[in-house]
Amino acid sequence: MLEITKRESATIVAALGCWKEELAEGGEWIRESLIFAQHAPLSIQEVDELAERLKKTPDQAADDFHLFAPTYNYQLYPKYVQSGAKPEFGLPEIPVVARAAQGIRIALGTHNYDDTSKPDVQIERHPNGWMIFLHPLGGSDACGYIYFFDDGQSCLLPEYGYGPTPAIRILAPGSRLPEFDAAD
Repeated sequence: MLEITKRESATIVAALGCWKEELAEGGEWIRESLIFAQHAPLSIQEVDELAERLKKTPDQAADDFHLFAPTYNYQLYPKYVQSGAKPEFGLPEIPVVARAAQGIRIALGTHNYDDTSKPDVQIERHPNGWMIFLHPLGGSDACGYIYFFDDGQSCLLPEYGYGPTPAIRILAPGSRLPEFDAAD
């Protein structure tokens, strides 16, 4: 993980303020810059969020690992992807945060680790492999558990679905989920 001193962080926050002013003025050159050929620049709101994260103490900032996940487009738009009109994966723009917590907890769709309205997975290391807890309703009971054994075996253990979390649906091999790939 990249470690940034408080002095470096203060310099970056000051530079972000200047960058935000450039964005507010329109900054047409930004979109034409080769620096942003593959990734769009941060919005003013994202610049503010980054500046706030940088203002945290190094210990607070080091707890969370923030990522942006791309969206897989091929399943819903195969003709557009094949023709080159749409990329197979969209820009990485969906927030994800991970933190060590009795293993590793990954909150999906947010950079706020404490947001229990979003789904999450909890990953634990066990003596002979990995156990992954599936929480489609963040802050609620698991709907099932996936086990990855060190020898390559894997299995899924569904939960009963007594609580607010619906029971996991087990699909036949090769099944499709049209409702999963439906456009908004």
